[in-house]
Amino acid sequence: MYVIRDLGEMVAWRDGVIVNPGGTKPRTILVLLCAHAGRPVPASTLIAEVWGADAPAKTQRALESQMWRLRKALVPEGFPAVIITERAGYRLDLDEVSVDSIDFDAAGVANWAIHWPSISRP
Repeated sequence: MYVIRDLGEMVAWRDGVIVNPGGTKPRTILVLLCAHAGRPVPASTLIAEVWGADAPAKTQRALESQMWRLRKALVPEGFPAVIITERAGYRLDLDEVSVDSIDFDAAGVANWAIHWPSISRP
C-alpha cells in the first residue's frame, strides 16, 4: 500500500518505507495528482503548472519523461501501477494509494453526517 502525505511537506511511503519521488517537477506532478483526488488531470494542466511560461518546445515529450521518472521512483517492477494514463489525462489510482488530504476530507464529511444529519452539507 502507498501512502502520500500532501498536507504540509509532501512525503510518500510504500509499505512503510519512505519513497523519494524525485526532483521538483515529479513532486509537483504528484501533488497535482493528489489534489485532483483520483480524477484525471489533463496533460495541458500538468504542463502549465509544472513548466508555466518555461515549457520546453516538446512539452508532451517532457511531461512523459517526468511521468516516467515519477512512476519509476514510486513503483518498483512487479508492483501495481499507481499513476494511470487515460484518454483524459493522468490519474492517481486511489485503490492503491491513500492520500492524507483525501482522507481528511472524507473524515470531515463523515463527522458532519454524524453530528448534523438533518442539515445538508455546505
